[in-house]
Amino acid sequence: MHFYLKSRSLISYIVYCIKKIRIITNMLLFAIVFSFFISCEEKINNPFEPEYAPCIHIINIDGSNLNQVTDFGAENVQFIPESQEILYLSCDYKLYKINYDGSNNILLSDIIQVYWRYGIPSVSVDGQKIAFSGSTNNRSIRNIFLVNTDGSDLKQITNITEGQAKAPNFNNDGSKIVYVITNENGMNKLSIYDLNNNSNNLILSSSEIVYYVPKFHPTIDKIYYIRGPYGPQRGLYMCDYNGENEVFVSSNVDILYNIAGNGEKIVYEDNQGNVYSMNFDGSENIHLHQGIDPVISYNGELIAFHYNWVELINSDGTDFRHLYPGEKPQFSNSGNKIVFIGNYQIN
Repeated sequence: MHFYLKSRSLISYIVYCIKKIRIITNMLLFAIVFSFFISCEEKINNPFEPEYAPCIHIINIDGSNLNQVTDFGAENVQFIPESQEILYLSCDYKLYKINYDGSNNILLSDIIQVYWRYGIPSVSVDGQKIAFSGSTNNRSIRNIFLVNTDGSDLKQITNITEGQAKAPNFNNDGSKIVYVITNENGMNKLSIYDLNNNSNNLILSSSEIVYYVPKFHPTIDKIYYIRGPYGPQRGLYMCDYNGENEVFVSSNVDILYNIAGNGEKIVYEDNQGNVYSMNFDGSENIHLHQGIDPVISYNGELIAFHYNWVELINSDGTDFRHLYPGEKPQFSNSGNKIVFIGNYQIN
């Protein structure tokens, strides 16, 4: 009997301890969860861990005079020549211009959706006209539109009913626009719109060759374009305005390339994310750095691109330097300023 009472006392004690352990464990779990939520709340409201959002910036090429233009992001930002204005595409597929100081934000394409990838607008050298690719109701059908930089005289200059017209580019005197036509089978053609007589003239067409991003040479009557599939087989070519006298310039040129305003040099990105510069005839091809979205200054001496930051490098590969955290840089015509998309602190 004595042994039985001791056993019952021991069992009761064990049960009591287990209940206590459960209570303590539950309290500890509650404290941990509560502390977690408190730490999350503190992290959200912690001024020492700021949040950032993209916006448009302007900066001098020496890194001075950084100016935040907007408090919102954009695409395809670029300077409008002969003005103190910036052209950009908004996140709602609209085309705007805005002053350097962020004032006078003006919508230029109210009824037209402009697309980031193929809607990169081209501004005439005199800063008077803008050509861009967009659609009014059917996103699969895109045409080339023309508008004055003050927002007046918006008009459609192509009449594509199946496929897309895209990648417009002005020649140096603003009298012609070269662009790509892509049919429903994905094959491309090159055409030129003549503003003097309002006519479209097909210059290159093939059922086997694919053409990309044509651009006028700034100082000679030649058109540059990429042709061929993605990969090492695609290359850069040039021809006359009528599509004749085609000349191979360089291989390994991917879809991104720019020609200096003086026509002396070309900068481009290959399909491995490397930036190169070369002379307009394909000679002196120089690997500069890893990076994307390269652009070249008017005089051909300086190249900006995105790597970790907005980066600068001389066209001969010397003097690489960081400029500011950001991407998608574009030079002003004078070459002393760069507009780009960078981050700003929102708390």
